[in-house]
Amino acid sequence: MAQISQPVVTSELKGSDPIPEAVYNFRITRVKYVDITNPSYKGAGKNNYIEVEFTVTGPAENERYIGRKCWMNMSLAGEGAYRTKDLFEKVGIEEFNDTDQLINCEVAGVTVTRPGNPPKYPDPKTEIGKFQALI
Repeated sequence: MAQISQPVVTSELKGSDPIPEAVYNFRITRVKYVDITNPSYKGAGKNNYIEVEFTVTGPAENERYIGRKCWMNMSLAGEGAYRTKDLFEKVGIEEFNDTDQLINCEVAGVTVTRPGNPPKYPDPKTEIGKFQALI
């Protein structure tokens, strides 16, 4: 048995409920490039994309959500790339060629709650509907 140095209070843990719809500050904490040009990939024939993890950093009046995460897959070409373009413009990226360009970038965003996709993902999901530059 392993002793824990400080008790964990269940009621103080952050849940998986969607983040309420509002404007939050985010830091990009993880980016993964997904190359789907391999014909054996399940999405072959579609556009390459990046998986982006956003971590809430503020504002102070929403401190209970600081540290919460939301994830987005962002297309690098085609019709779905409008969100990627919006993000790149807000963080000042003119040419994207390395996922490290996004790490630790900060941006504000308006969150929206999308319905779940049962049976695999039954819970609602928080996404960033529109990006805003930090002031």
